[in-house]
Amino acid sequence: MTGPAGLRLRTSRLIPATPERLFEAWTSPEHLRKWWGPPGGYCAEAIVNPVVGGSYLLSSTLADGSAVVISGRFTLVDAPRQLAYTWQVRPGPDRSELVIVTFAACQGGTEVTVEHLQIFDVRSRTEHAAGWNACIDRLAAYA
Repeated sequence: MTGPAGLRLRTSRLIPATPERLFEAWTSPEHLRKWWGPPGGYCAEAIVNPVVGGSYLLSSTLADGSAVVISGRFTLVDAPRQLAYTWQVRPGPDRSELVIVTFAACQGGTEVTVEHLQIFDVRSRTEHAAGWNACIDRLAAYA
C-alpha cells in the first residue's frame, strides 16, 4: 500500500536500562551523538528541542562518506514514556512521515518500541527497518 495512508513499520527491543535513561538518550544531543546513526556511520550533529512543536535535526555521515539529514517537529513529548515526531529525510522526496517511540518499563529493563508510519514505499520501509534495527542495537550497547 502506498499513497496518503502509507506503509507502517514496528520494531521493539528489551534494553536493560530505565525508561528515564533511554528517554534522555533519545532526546539529548550529547547522548544522541554517541549512539545514533546508520550501520557503519555516525551522528555528526544533533540539535534537539524536545517539546511539543519543538524541532530536531540529526545529521549522519554514512559509511561511504555521504551525509543524510533527518529533521522534523515533536508532536508528543510524554517523558519518560513516549515521543512522537515528524520525519523528513534530506536528500530525499518532500514528504513527511511520523515516528512514535515508546519506552515501557518491564522486568529486565525497558521495552523500546519504534513505530514508523506514513512510509511512502516498500523500498523506504526496508531501508527504515534496517536503520531502526541498527540504531536500537547501538542504543542498547550505549545504555
